[in-house]
Amino acid sequence: MRFAEGLQCYWAGLRLLGQPGFRAYLIVPAVLGLILIFGGLAWVVGPLIDQLTPTLPSWLNWLSSILVPLMYLMAVILLTWGSGLLLSIIMSPFLGGLAQRASNAQTPASNATADGGSILAAITRERQKIVYHLPRLLGLFLVSLIPGLNVLAPLLWASFGAWMMAVQFADIQAENEGWDFPHSLTRLRAHRPGALAFGLCANLSLAVPLVNFLMIPVAVAGGAILQHRMGPRTKH
Repeated sequence: MRFAEGLQCYWAGLRLLGQPGFRAYLIVPAVLGLILIFGGLAWVVGPLIDQLTPTLPSWLNWLSSILVPLMYLMAVILLTWGSGLLLSIIMSPFLGGLAQRASNAQTPASNATADGGSILAAITRERQKIVYHLPRLLGLFLVSLIPGLNVLAPLLWASFGAWMMAVQFADIQAENEGWDFPHSLTRLRAHRPGALAFGLCANLSLAVPLVNFLMIPVAVAGGAILQHRMGPRTKH
């Protein structure tokens, strides 16, 4: 699969989510994401800031009008990113159904269904991904510390970030199809340019605070389309 085809898969997912039968998949993660953010602000961040503010020396009281808004802004950004990761795990059964519907939409005659599995199965699958990603992330971190080689670090981080997103979202439909994780990786490696292009789009859109909740289902739909366009589905 060519690089441009991977870009097309992501935008095809975006267009698909704009259709009437798919719009509900945008609403649920957006509502849950906002609940997580405002809950975190009200029950964790707010009380913590209230405790820290009085500890400022009296001669720095004037800074509170600047620091408090900044702390809330940083908290919103961190909560948005953290909530996005948490949602992608909690909502895996729901997102599995979306991936199957997106895949079926590519072949109108298909009426395959997916039960979405369980949260426990989703967590087990996520654990496999973490075990796969962590050693590579550690290797990239070490490369970033080596003089000379670290000039390549930005490119390597961007490339691996795109690859991680491709693995994360294309694997949902692979799980629906009953493939194990190694086979899912093998298919993606065989279509690496397209997978990287798709992952790059997902990475950039999911990095935008508050917008990222809407982009999770877009990336799931696009990942299912990516799987469909990679060719015949055969199990090993």
